[in-house]
Formats: sequence, C-alpha cells, structure tokens
Amino acid sequence: MGNILTVLDQAKRYMLKQGKHDPMVFVITKEQQSYRLQVLETQQWNKGALGRKKALLLLGRSFAQEECITTEMITALFFVQEMWFVEREKMEDLPDSPAQEPDRRECLGVLELQTGEQTVEQFFWKVDIIRHGGIIDLGPAQKMEQPESGLLTGFLAGVISAQWDNGEFRRRLDRFQNVGEF
Repeated sequence: MGNILTVLDQAKRYMLKQGKHDPMVFVITKEQQSYRLQVLETQQWNKGALGRKKALLLLGRSFAQEECITTEMITALFFVQEMWFVEREKMEDLPDSPAQEPDRRECLGVLELQTGEQTVEQFFWKVDIIRHGGIIDLGPAQKMEQPESGLLTGFLAGVISAQWDNGEFRRRLDRFQNVGEF
C-alpha cells in the first residue's frame, strides 16, 4: 500500500497547484526511483479505448528510450485521472455516462499495475476528491474490483518495444490489434 499512498500524495500536491489532475502515468522502479509522466490528450487519446492504449504504448516507448528503463527495472505503474463515479446496487443499473447523473461523485481513478518476476497484477482504486472553496483534499483510497484494462499493459508493451528499431516496431504494431499482445 506504500506506493499508492506516495502516488496519491503526489497527485494531491499536483491538484493543489493546478486545480485539477491531468491524466498521468507514475512509474516506480526497483531502486525506488519515481517518474511522473503527463499524458497529452491528443486526437489519438480521444479515439476511445484503443486510442488511449496506443497513446500509452507510445508514451511507454518514448519514456523507456529517454530514461534507459527496461521492464525488469519497473516494480509498479499507476495511471491517475479525474473521473465521475456513480454507485449502484446492481451492475445493470450503472449509467453509460456518470457525468450526467445527479448523484455523481468527483474522484481520482487510479489504475495500478504491480510487476513481479513472473507475475503482473492489476488493481483499481477510487479516491473521492473533496473540494471546499479553494481547498482540495482527497478521501480515503478504496480498492475496487479487479479491473479489465489494457492501459498500463499498453504502456508496459511500449517499454518492451524500446529495444526495437523503428522498422521492427512498425512491423510488430501492424500485426497486432490489441497493443497489449506484443
């Protein structure tokens, strides 16, 4: 739980300065080095789930090449973004767009990916954003059900791809529909 608390502390400090939290990837290495990468909301990002996976794949590739980071060096990844959250008793009662619901709550959604020698585990955390006047605070982190997301596996695939030249990267990317399948 230590890494999530560190990430939430950094997220809160960012929100206090900016008034919001842009989508970001946090990378934690075995040496306890921490990187914070802002995700640019480009046209690719706004093309849905596949566009977001591709954007994170390219971000992971660029990051790994610039910082000389390999997947073996990474112990945890976090994707943090603001979101609207609505709770319902039954899954089928969940709205398509929580932003339109009167009982919505503003939250930070934190997708966590922990890597081990032979394992990769993903978790999702929901943290209420509390705004009062000019003050921003975060509620307690609530661990949710196991997520089905390819965002951070896409980022990790980008880190793996940093070892390939541009030609090999394009050939492999053309063969796969799902960027997490490298």
